[in-house]
Amino acid sequence: MSFQTISVKEAVNNINANSNGWFLPAVQRPYVWGSRYESEKYICKLFDSILNGYPIGTLIVWNTDKEVPYREFMNDYEDGKIATLVDKSLWERTDKWLVYDGQQRLQTLFSCLKYTLNKRILAYNLLYKTDNTDEDYGFKFIDKNTDNPGYIKLPALFSKTDTEKVSYRRNIQSTLTSLTEDEETLFETRFDKLWSVFVGTDVKSLAYFPIDKTWNEDKVNDVFQRLNTGGVPLSGADLLFSKIKFAQLRLQYASLKYCFLQDTAYFISSLYGAIFFSSAASRRLNTKPDTSGISASVTCGEVPSITAKFFDGTNTASKDDTSLLQR
Repeated sequence: MSFQTISVKEAVNNINANSNGWFLPAVQRPYVWGSRYESEKYICKLFDSILNGYPIGTLIVWNTDKEVPYREFMNDYEDGKIATLVDKSLWERTDKWLVYDGQQRLQTLFSCLKYTLNKRILAYNLLYKTDNTDEDYGFKFIDKNTDNPGYIKLPALFSKTDTEKVSYRRNIQSTLTSLTEDEETLFETRFDKLWSVFVGTDVKSLAYFPIDKTWNEDKVNDVFQRLNTGGVPLSGADLLFSKIKFAQLRLQYASLKYCFLQDTAYFISSLYGAIFFSSAASRRLNTKPDTSGISASVTCGEVPSITAKFFDGTNTASKDDTSLLQR
């Protein structure tokens, strides 16, 4: 099959759709764009590229009725959030399309055009100045409850239909006062362009390659591996463990919880030991136990200072008295 083109509206509406929906195969690593350094800046640049008709890479999708584990795209994305696999009974769904290349771009479009990303909403300033270095190409993330005059919230824009275009534009324009003739022209020009690219379906901004339905999963996974060895998106380790990456993250999460419990147990046992040894020495010397060296912020791997004092013989008791610790 040959390359196909599709509008942003059509692609986003395909994601998680009840019929012919686009989903993510289990071999895909989790979404990372939303948690990368200066993620908002890069996402604004992606939207600006699409708005200006720049190529953003080809999507690779596979329509298959074979039993392949897959997961849905996330709606409201938050840093660290991980999607779970759909029920096994759906793995043989005949109308599913699995995205083997383009997850990061599609998840970004999906969350920013329909939901939120890290509890913030992407907006576009229709009157931004091209010489304003504080603006990222007119796009900017704002708090979802914030209303900035001249800004269009992308989820609100995306939800409109063609019949609502004129009234929606008038409502936004009514919030702006004292516009010059040039500013009115700029407003209308940018609104129409934004609408045509992200709401209309005539502008085919995205390209995708549909993999032949007769291919088997091993062949498609081979394509996935080759796609990711041509550049630097995935390391060799990512490719080697791609099939278990999703489960691996969950194991890492469980390991962190285990480490926390282990550290807590160590702290309690160390604290108990320090108090015990201090009390034992005090009874021998007929002095009040010294707990000044015990801190509530003991770090994993450290021995409480009161215990260290006994072991290195620097406690106020004589060296002979430290023999209590060896009994």
